[in-house]
Amino acid sequence: MVNPYESTKKTFLDQGLTIRASQDSDLSHMITLWYKIFNELCPALTPWYLNHPEAFEREFYGPQGQDMHQRVFYTVADAHGVIVGTGGVIQKERERHVGELSNIYLDNLYRDKGLGKTLVKDLIGKATKMGFDKLFLTTRTEFVAATALYQKLGFTQIPNEKYRSAHSTAWELNLHP
Repeated sequence: MVNPYESTKKTFLDQGLTIRASQDSDLSHMITLWYKIFNELCPALTPWYLNHPEAFEREFYGPQGQDMHQRVFYTVADAHGVIVGTGGVIQKERERHVGELSNIYLDNLYRDKGLGKTLVKDLIGKATKMGFDKLFLTTRTEFVAATALYQKLGFTQIPNEKYRSAHSTAWELNLHP
């Protein structure tokens, strides 16, 4: 189990939140949060996930054969223990030297406070320590703030071979430039 950096924990604590390594028992509560965010920012995703519920487990646990030493996943909770954020790094399917940022989400009450940037920077640091050469991610065009953050952190857009949708974009960051 990989924990967030102390500086990451402090940034979240300053907002009244805790961030910790996710547990299997968190998954159902994470899914509730993800549906809430999809319904808010991108309602078109909800029907797809309803038809592909196994996708949540793949995004959380990583591809079949995932090296669990190359996986990090965090849960963010408020003072009442309600999950209000998530994010992780898993191995990209069929490219073991590439990490994939997965399910980087924060409830709308906690956006625009620098928490997303702190979370992603922590995961970039962890991916580097785990020995990944690159980080890959996909996001939706509707997630404007997330896309701007990824660009600000040095991700460049690449052809999207994972999802064939006009609303899905793919991004990559070289960890050893």
